[in-house]
Amino acid sequence: MYAASPFMGERYYLHILLTIVRGATGFEHLRTVDRVVHQTFKAACIALHLLVDDGEWVAMFRDGQEFMTGLALCHLFAMALQHTTMSNPLQIGQQFGNQFCDHLSHLLATGRVVIPVVGVDMDAELA
Repeated sequence: MYAASPFMGERYYLHILLTIVRGATGFEHLRTVDRVVHQTFKAACIALHLLVDDGEWVAMFRDGQEFMTGLALCHLFAMALQHTTMSNPLQIGQQFGNQFCDHLSHLLATGRVVIPVVGVDMDAELA
């Protein structure tokens, strides 16, 4: 069986289920826990208590706040959200929210807030 990284999202959870569930006959069977068919492989892993907590993410953000800027932590959190590897992102967001935003007070005080404009052709506006 091929390896799967936690950043692979549903493929990672499928990989976990394939190593745990014996005699699976299909994807629906893999997502079924106690006669309940879950919508995603991740939900099935949670129902099987294979993803109990986000301890590895909490440890990573705790370590990261020592040497990373708030902006870098924000990017890391966004990447983790995008790849759906956290089981309870709201809790982590609340726990580390102040560290994620620690750079904002400096940006607001110095007036150096850069707001990207998406979909606007700046050259056309200058002409």
